[in-house]
Amino acid sequence: MDETKGAYGATRQRGPTVSYEEIERAARALMADGERPTVQSVYKKLGRGSPNHITDCMQRFWKNQAAL
Repeated sequence: MDETKGAYGATRQRGPTVSYEEIERAARALMADGERPTVQSVYKKLGRGSPNHITDCMQRFWKNQAAL
């Protein structure tokens, strides 16, 4: 085994993570502009993020909206 290489996955470059708060702010900004916040529109507004992660956060966002 070549010892000069790092551990498996240690050299993988990852983009910045997107927090729920960033997704919520983007969704609220879209609502303020008269648009319905969708996974695609939030992703487009943020310019980054995993669609799967945004989907999970948007489900939480809509659940919280219903509670209001």
